[in-house]
Amino acid sequence: MEDKVNTPPAGRDRYSTQDGSDSMHRLTIHNFGPIRDASVDMSRFLVLIGPQSSGKSTIAKLIHYSLHVRDEVTAFVMERAQNAEANRPDYALKKRLRNRFVEFFGPGKLSHDVNVTYNYGNGCELRVTLDRQHHRYVSPFFSHEAWQRILELISSVEGQLRPQRTQPTFLSAVKKLAVDQQRAAILDRVRKECNAIFGYQNELVFIPSGRSILSTLSDQMQYVHPHLLDFPMRQFTETVNATKAFFDKSLDEIVRDRQALSTASVWFSAVRRAQSFVKRVLKGEYRHDKEGGKLYVSDDIFTKINYASSGQQESVWILLLLFLLVLERSRSLVVIEEPEAHLYPIAQKDLLEYIVFVFNAIKCDFVLTTHSPYALTCINNMMYAHDLAQHVKPDDVSRVIPEGVWLDPSQVNGYFVADGTTENLLSTDTPALRCELIDSASDLLNRDMDALLQLETSGSRR
Repeated sequence: MEDKVNTPPAGRDRYSTQDGSDSMHRLTIHNFGPIRDASVDMSRFLVLIGPQSSGKSTIAKLIHYSLHVRDEVTAFVMERAQNAEANRPDYALKKRLRNRFVEFFGPGKLSHDVNVTYNYGNGCELRVTLDRQHHRYVSPFFSHEAWQRILELISSVEGQLRPQRTQPTFLSAVKKLAVDQQRAAILDRVRKECNAIFGYQNELVFIPSGRSILSTLSDQMQYVHPHLLDFPMRQFTETVNATKAFFDKSLDEIVRDRQALSTASVWFSAVRRAQSFVKRVLKGEYRHDKEGGKLYVSDDIFTKINYASSGQQESVWILLLLFLLVLERSRSLVVIEEPEAHLYPIAQKDLLEYIVFVFNAIKCDFVLTTHSPYALTCINNMMYAHDLAQHVKPDDVSRVIPEGVWLDPSQVNGYFVADGTTENLLSTDTPALRCELIDSASDLLNRDMDALLQLETSGSRR
């Protein structure tokens, strides 16, 4: 496969790799789902906006899949190291990535010329097409550079783990500890090398639309077969189920326990700020006990989460997962579909400021899909505040918009998704995303009102 060299647009930040170097990521899509032809240059803060069914979620999931491939390769390398199979590694890995792709997007008939390409930079690339012989199955494959590095990694790790297979089944505690430490060291090396191959080191978090189902059916989700859900929703469900018990006490108690019981330091100013955002948007505090999730408005007054407002049900796990990221100082890529769902515009503003606070405080990256012009306006205000602070007194700007939620325009990119393609939202004149591309509904409503007013003033009467 011919390697491509991509130059990032002026002002766009690149992704940082494990060794501190930079790599530009680009997603290119041809005839996949609702997308006819589109190209998306990644940035640390990416916004996708457009009509329903236009392909925003498709793009977000393709980004998540392409970066999740790194974790699939990591697991694959470790499995081959423990139990090398006779079949070729390229065949086994292709099958693994094909199955995962179907779990992301479901089975279905695709266009014969479908082509999804994700460029990780440094000559490494993943391409997904249909198999050449039958045009029936998706066929993921890597560029030559990426595949050679993966093969070298498999070979080097296999050589280190093979001697362990001849050891007795029942190891002494000391020997078992030594083996565990060796495996942990090898896993750490494999992770670092995969981070370098794929040009990205953050953890991955996907918060899908339709997440309120975890609130309305929280007690019944255990009976839902996991493979009835797509992979991002399944991962999200598993994360929430594993996290619920952590919130069996107040946020203040969680922070105190963390300080007392963990050797990791707690960044109190950031955690307290995150707490304030959670309470401001949620209008209460979430706790989980043997009866399920509850929203407390005071120490002894609560509502069960499945009876809470739709806005609270949609936002609760965005708020809490971001809180945990701040508490753990976990640098992650967080994909959030429709963060504004069922929220009043002021609450949308508070949630967007919370997201940007996490973006700044612990260097998380974000991909947001949205329908909301309020969300876009809020993002523009935070970008303008950052830009304005370079020209006027920062203290004056922070009295309007706090410094912790200023958004560096050089780290932002945005696309309007419609009619099977994408259009860049970045303005060439100002540090802002162009709102006029999403104002068609307002224009239509204004034209209707103007026509009605003209009828009223024209003197036309029955």
